[in-house]
Amino acid sequence: MLNVAAALGLISILVFTASLVYDVRPHNVISGSMEPGIPTGSLLVTRPISGPEIQVGDVITTPRPSGDGLVTHRVREITELESDAGVYEMTMRGDANTSDDPRPYTIRDAHITLFHIPLLGFGASLLQTRAGVLIGIAIACVLLLFFLFPGQARDHIPDPDPDPALKLFRQ
Repeated sequence: MLNVAAALGLISILVFTASLVYDVRPHNVISGSMEPGIPTGSLLVTRPISGPEIQVGDVITTPRPSGDGLVTHRVREITELESDAGVYEMTMRGDANTSDDPRPYTIRDAHITLFHIPLLGFGASLLQTRAGVLIGIAIACVLLLFFLFPGQARDHIPDPDPDPALKLFRQ
């Protein structure tokens, strides 16, 4: 159990370091518009990308034109706006959708998907709720008690073999 905790700690440190050094960010996938390639509940790992670097076919995350949240879709068409240097109008579509998004996106920069981890987004979404935080704290407290007092639970388990002669061989 201690090895599992050490591995989780190491993973946490690596993820934190990568987010600082490489400027990567996690994003949760909450709809099925990119299935089957990126399933609902996946955790995307993205990095910032400027408008000129974005290419047709890239999967990017950007604010919705309406301003209500983010969207992660595939770029289908790019047009540079003549009126504003470095700003692009992009047509996007989810892989599971049969038509392009209704309005083009005006993009100066976005986040490009590096990879995704299926199902991990469900856990990340849960931890962003009050109930999830409480569950996470409770689990952390139980694990902390388990590691602080590892022998306590074993001391109360009766010996299955009461023969004292065999105890000498087990010590």
